[in-house]
Amino acid sequence: MNIQQNIDEQIQIDQQFSLKSNVFQRFQELFDSLRTQNKSEQFILILDSYSTKILSSAFNLREILKFGVQCIEKLELKRKKFQKSNAIYIIEPSQQSIEAILNDFKSKDNPHYAKINIFFTRKLSKELLKQLAIPSFVIRIQSIKELQHDFFFNDQNSFSLDIPQAFPRLYSGNFTFEAQLLEDLISQKMLTVLPSLLNFNAINIITNKDIQTVSHRFSNILHQKIIEYKERLKIEQSKYLDELSGSTYIIIFDRTDDVITPAIHDLYYESMIHDLLEIDPLNFNYQYEIQTKQNQLNQTEIGKNQKDQNELNQNQDTKGNNLQDLKQVESTQANQNKVRKQVISNYQDEIFEKCRYKTISDGLKDIGEELQDFAKKHQNIKNNKIDIESQYLQNAENILSQLPLYEEKYQKLSMHMDIIGKCFKIFQKKNLQDVAEVEQQLATGVDTEGHKIKPKKIKQKLLEMIQSEQLSHDVKLRLTIIALLNLNYDFKAKHQLIQSFSQEEQILFWNLHWIDKKLNNIVEIDKLKQSERLIKYTKAKVKNFKPGVDVEFCRHTPELALKIEDILEILLKQNANDHTNLLQKHGYDLQIIEQSQQLQLQQQKLSSQQSPTKYQVNIEMQKLIRDKQNSTDVKDVSYYKSQNKFIIFILGGITYAEIRAIRQLDSVLKNNLRIILGSTHILTPQLYIEGIQAMPKYQQ
Repeated sequence: MNIQQNIDEQIQIDQQFSLKSNVFQRFQELFDSLRTQNKSEQFILILDSYSTKILSSAFNLREILKFGVQCIEKLELKRKKFQKSNAIYIIEPSQQSIEAILNDFKSKDNPHYAKINIFFTRKLSKELLKQLAIPSFVIRIQSIKELQHDFFFNDQNSFSLDIPQAFPRLYSGNFTFEAQLLEDLISQKMLTVLPSLLNFNAINIITNKDIQTVSHRFSNILHQKIIEYKERLKIEQSKYLDELSGSTYIIIFDRTDDVITPAIHDLYYESMIHDLLEIDPLNFNYQYEIQTKQNQLNQTEIGKNQKDQNELNQNQDTKGNNLQDLKQVESTQANQNKVRKQVISNYQDEIFEKCRYKTISDGLKDIGEELQDFAKKHQNIKNNKIDIESQYLQNAENILSQLPLYEEKYQKLSMHMDIIGKCFKIFQKKNLQDVAEVEQQLATGVDTEGHKIKPKKIKQKLLEMIQSEQLSHDVKLRLTIIALLNLNYDFKAKHQLIQSFSQEEQILFWNLHWIDKKLNNIVEIDKLKQSERLIKYTKAKVKNFKPGVDVEFCRHTPELALKIEDILEILLKQNANDHTNLLQKHGYDLQIIEQSQQLQLQQQKLSSQQSPTKYQVNIEMQKLIRDKQNSTDVKDVSYYKSQNKFIIFILGGITYAEIRAIRQLDSVLKNNLRIILGSTHILTPQLYIEGIQAMPKYQQ
């Protein structure tokens, strides 16, 4: 292979960078290694409830079976004994899971399995390790390791730690012992992301330079743990530590860096369905009804699903989408012509991926066109036409009912059609059209024509809406939260605004002081609280919007996305020596972990600031490739390995609006950056409100 071919291949791989694919590679190597060591082709895989959720977010059943898994068992359930087979346990390092494993081997002469390999999702404490030191149990162990994989995928390159309690506990005043334990847990889980990069060396942490912030305190904890972790990897001579790797930047933000975005109605597809339909972010479980011509569909599908499960237990192929049975599941509720379906979907759904970052109206149009194209391919409906603009929702059910029931795309289109239809109904029922426009004004400080709003005028409009009987109570609650966070009220005006709410809800409003220390600054009573950066950005954005939905309901850009844009623009500058000073001027600290002068020089020469899309390769890269031309490990010195990686982590939850906005930043798109988004959890508006309510009562 010549140099240019190799470079082109690596550029293509770089453009397809996927943390999830890296995880698949890690697990594939793990199981391959076990097969070699144990001289066994197949294993029984035992998962506890926690590890089941983790692996479900990373793999589907087909992928798990490719690892050589004979069957999957749940640790907490009563299981059949396979005393001649070897087993693999992948579990959380918890007291409950340790006790369950020991219980499998409490009888020396009647064990569950022949030999076992135990993998913990994160670091195992010495106390729990000691409990395993039972001679009759130890002789069964072939290997015991920390797998270092303790996070949940939101999509290919974003993850969550599923710790929703982080928001109320970390941002409610004094640093308690409970908060300290929580930060330690978060840092442990964060460490498990690093091996899934496959290669790293120099690690830089960027955070708020204010030492009073939660992010600054947490960055110090994470800093120390990374140092300790890298020392362990050096002792183990881990392949993950690679001097050819570019820098890894871990950029840590506080949830309080943007307190508005989690409360507003974001009218993009992914945000809207999780807001209005309240779908679990980690388990996209949605039920809907479709018109059918065959009443027998229900029982047919149930039988098929049971057959799939039996095949799984026999190591046969299945049609599932993940470990938690993410295939279509037919409920037993069927009317004469309708069947109730339950579908679990995620980023593996190509229709969802196509529409997730589009406005709900654009999503409707795209799915309509997709349905039109799909319909043309089937003779039995080739004469049907869909009026996307006006009759789309009404005609869709009838057209879908005529499609072949076995088509996977049929079920996906049916589900997304039903989702959009319900979202529009809720939107209309709650009168969100007027609400969304007021929210956009409050969040951006700019109206539909790009003019600054007047605080006095918007306050009067808000008061009228709160006192109106046309809005539901939950909508009024969110609107009041946004108003209190974005406008300055004196005591009398605030009392007038919140007096219609219950005592418990008024406590929630006082708790807003925990997340916004500058709440109700009566000195600047008529001044907008939005940053000039956001107002200027929104004005420019409005000029490029098409009239209608975009400018009315979608002109808001999360403040966090703009802050990330500023940091990335600094890091993309060629001279790395300027980074520290420039970040300081913007209010951030740069902590460098074990970055040698030699590595600094190498990073300047093999800098990821040279966009892979420009097909630029420096002399050093060519030399590296030439030196390895005759090696079987050419890909290990590939161009993409030297590229910088950016892990953006938000303490206290990340919203779908922020995920979308960060993905669409100019600096990200133009430079093809490897951006990995992470957070303690996915933060929906409902979780945001519940988190504020869970905080201790704020004392004035």
